[in-house]
Formats: sequence, C-alpha cells, structure tokens
Amino acid sequence: MRHAGLTYTRQLDSYLRHTAEQNGWGEDLEKAKDHVLRNVVRQTVKRLGDVNDIANYVCYLASPLRLHTGTVSGSTAVDAYRVVSSFGRG
Repeated sequence: MRHAGLTYTRQLDSYLRHTAEQNGWGEDLEKAKDHVLRNVVRQTVKRLGDVNDIANYVCYLASPLRLHTGTVSGSTAVDAYRVVSSFGRG
C-alpha cells in the first residue's frame, strides 16, 4: 500500500532542527529536509507534502469531478483512526 508521504507542518520543525544540529548543519532546515527525504522516510514523491496537498485531495474527493473519473485507483486516505480506501467509489 502506498501512502502520500511525510507532510510538512510546523511541528516537524523541531525534528528538522534536531537533525540539522546532529549533522553539523546549524539551523539549515533545507539540508535537514533533504536528508530526511533521502535517508529517513520511504516515499515516492521527492518533496515534503504540505497542507494544501491535503486540502486539494479532500476537495477533489468531495467534488462531482470524482464521479466522472470512474474509480480512483491506488489512492488511500488515512485519518487518525482508520485507513479509508477510495477503491471502487464513484
């Protein structure tokens, strides 16, 4: 099963700061983000997601456009309690 990957939020900054300090990069969060994407998380997208990515996905699923695409294959949305698959909807 594939997931969207790591999403950037302000809460991630403390982890990135710690990673930068541990690797001798001072406060360079961009180097820390790059390091995390290359060495820590396993995802197909080579960037951190952001809250706009999530908002766009939710808007798409709630829109009538989704109904015209048949099924949304390979997509999985995860909420705090369960995995919500979009297979076979539409």
